[in-house]
Order: sequence, then C-alpha cells, then structure tokens
Amino acid sequence: PMWDDEDFQTYFEGHFESWQFRQDSTGPQVRLRGVDERLGYALERVRASDEAAALIVEAGDDVRRLRWKYMAPAFEALSKPGSGDVTAVLRRMDAHRKLLGALGVSLAGAEEDALLADLAKLAHAMQTLAGGEGVSPDIVSRSTEVGERLGKLVLGHMSEAERAGALGSSRFSFSVKWLSALLALPGVGSKGHILMKLVTPPLSEASISELVAMVSSAQASNAGPLAAEVAGLVLER
Repeated sequence: PMWDDEDFQTYFEGHFESWQFRQDSTGPQVRLRGVDERLGYALERVRASDEAAALIVEAGDDVRRLRWKYMAPAFEALSKPGSGDVTAVLRRMDAHRKLLGALGVSLAGAEEDALLADLAKLAHAMQTLAGGEGVSPDIVSRSTEVGERLGKLVLGHMSEAERAGALGSSRFSFSVKWLSALLALPGVGSKGHILMKLVTPPLSEASISELVAMVSSAQASNAGPLAAEVAGLVLER
C-alpha cells in the first residue's frame, strides 16, 4: 500500500543516520546522506575503540571524504577502552593513521565554516595522540604535523577576531574546558592575551577553580605571562 505522509516522515526520520528528511512549502523531501555523513553518525554512536577502528579501516578510501566536523567524535571514539589483542591494537593504530591522513585533507575546508569552539574540541580530542603511552612514534609524528596545521587555523581565527573587534562573538568564543588543548597547539600560547578574551565564561565571571585550571594550563604550555595574569586574578579574589 502507498505510504501516507506521516508514515513517510516516520520512516526516514527513524533512519536519520542514512537519510535527511525535511519538509517545506513544496512538500516532504528526502536526501540520501553522503558517505562522510553516514560514517560520521556511525562513529558518534560507537561505544568501544575497536568498533570505531573497524568502521574507519573498513571504510577504506572513503575515510578521506570525512569532513573535519566528524573528526573530533572519531578521535574520541578511538580513545575509548579497547581489546589488548595484538590484532585489535594494530587495527586501532591503522585507524589512527587513516584518520590523521584524512584530517590533514579536510582541515582545508575548516577555515571558512569552523567555529573556534569546533577547532578547540578537535584539538582536545587529538591530545591522546601527543606522546601518550603506547602510541606509535609515527602516529605521534603525524599528529604533530596535523597539530601544526590546526594551530595555524586557530591563530587565524584569533587574529580575525581581534581585527574585526569581534572578541565577544560566538564564532570566536570557546569553553574554558578546551583551553589547555588550545594552548598546547604550536604558537597559540604566545597569543594567550587574545585567547583569554575569547574564553567562556569571561575571566570576570569564572570561578576560582576555573581560574586555577587556566593557570595550570598556561604554565604547562610555557605561557608564562598568561599564567601570571590569571594568577593575579586569583589573588584578587
């Protein structure tokens, strides 16, 4: 039997990971999501790193079509607990290599449409690869290279915010919980005076515990002047 509009909508909204359903003045419309979208949604739902690794490895060259906005969930998925079996460990390493290679390509599209908060979340998700225990040296090296590109994007956003006088804009703001990840990117710590104007909540509204965390992050990133400035605020409180 022919579906009525409600059945039509219910089916495709129930399979949102594969189909995009929308309704406008011309009636209901359905679009098959691209490979990157389907893989991205799948990675957001995994519960173990081995499952994420299998999705990435089995996707083959399609991983290189994965847009930057799906990369943070992918790295977060791979950081979850996994099997100690040698085959599983090797597969997770292969997945990391493929993901880093894809990220190097997809970052080119992040300059125009990524929010600073998006880049901060991605930097945080990649921190587990920065010399973490058991991480292969070649993966650490690739992660460092991608981190340099990510750092340039962040610095570009910071400079744009300063030039445009948009330091309070949502496009250039980010949560304090991502601060340490941003400061760890190459060159970002030296621009800490700009970064502190973009953090949410503002320093004037941050709690003592948040300010202390900022001091620790700045010190860990060799951003001495920034650490001293925030430490001064802690003492004033």
